[in-house]
Amino acid sequence: MYFLRIEKLKDVMAERPLTDRQALPYLAVTIGLFTLAAFPVEPANGPAVVSVVISTAITVLGAIYVYRRNGGPNGQEFLSRYFAIGWVVALRVIVVCVGPLALFYIMLGAAGHDSDTTQWYEVPIYALLEVAIWWRVGHHTSELAARTEKGE
Repeated sequence: MYFLRIEKLKDVMAERPLTDRQALPYLAVTIGLFTLAAFPVEPANGPAVVSVVISTAITVLGAIYVYRRNGGPNGQEFLSRYFAIGWVVALRVIVVCVGPLALFYIMLGAAGHDSDTTQWYEVPIYALLEVAIWWRVGHHTSELAARTEKGE
């Protein structure tokens, strides 16, 4: 299982599709993280509800986007590519964003804006992060699809 090395993962997948056994850990981790994310950690408020609606729309549109970047109905190995590449891209985005987001929340807390509920300013921040993840998954999936189409 690859964690941060997207090029190595694409090299392996360009040579041969992942077997179901190789794709299984990516599926399991993704489902586990989605399940954890579904647990409410705060009371639902307006921004939280709006955030869930936006996130759901981004997820549906993002999946369609990645499917099309994979070649649409002529694409190959969509699910294994999606889960494996999606895992690595999401992990990379998290690694890059943890520090700045932690600093952002520390600064808000120091300024007295600490809150236990979702705030309106958080909605576009997390929506943009989700869009960035889908965009990069689509980019890497498209590159891989082009490589396997050429027989690289």
